[in-house]
Amino acid sequence: MRRSIFTVVCIILFCHQLTFFNAQQTNFSCEIRPSQANTTEKLQQLRFHLIENNLTAYIIFSEDEHQSEYVQLYDERRAWITGFLGSAGVAVVTRDSAALWTDGRYWTHAEDELDCQNWYLMRSGQSGVPSTTNWLLSHVNATSPYNRVGVAAQFVASSWWSSVNNALSTQGASLVEVKELIDLIWQSSDRPVRPANDVFVHELNYTGVKWQDKVKTIARLIQAKNANAYIVTLLDDVAWLFNLRGSDIPYNPFFKVNFSYYFLIIIIKIDSFL
Repeated sequence: MRRSIFTVVCIILFCHQLTFFNAQQTNFSCEIRPSQANTTEKLQQLRFHLIENNLTAYIIFSEDEHQSEYVQLYDERRAWITGFLGSAGVAVVTRDSAALWTDGRYWTHAEDELDCQNWYLMRSGQSGVPSTTNWLLSHVNATSPYNRVGVAAQFVASSWWSSVNNALSTQGASLVEVKELIDLIWQSSDRPVRPANDVFVHELNYTGVKWQDKVKTIARLIQAKNANAYIVTLLDDVAWLFNLRGSDIPYNPFFKVNFSYYFLIIIIKIDSFL
């Protein structure tokens, strides 16, 4: 009897172990479903511009120029090219492949919407899934055009650029600043218009502090750091600092400067406020 119980326990443990290892297998593909987008034509158009710019790959980000996770419909470039509408993710398109990285919050969402016929689904955080940088490293070398990875630099932080560019340099490759290529193929007839909504003052009885006092406080902090100025670029920071609100981004009380190739930057200089 004891031997039978021991045998059953061993079988259960063995089966559990098999299930565990099976769950850990890395699979970059996803099942093709009727609900998914078809991005074949979009990718063909984008790859034309890769060739025109002598690039081996192009990176598309979810964020806008202000590093906003939630963006205007006009700015949903990554969603448009992949079909995946979740708010977080990075896409990379090469001359012969395409991959989307997104975190565990969106794996199921991406499986329903991503064009799995044309895209790899990189489930960030899953064992065996390479980072965007490591995947790029496996697709570049020192020979042109395979040493050129295109990026629209207004959508990334300088720290990201330095980190990725340093990694690519180990393979004789580099990041290359180019125009936003999605804007060249996303036609206005198929694209939401840029909003031009009113900006309004958030009254003092809600904010509690005048915007002038906020700026003076920041100016004193700049002085304490022995600096000359402070640059404000995040949309929520700008809205808070000046007690202003808008509705340019769905479900967010923010506003943008909606002119092509321009975005909002506030520079606070000490000698202007102290």
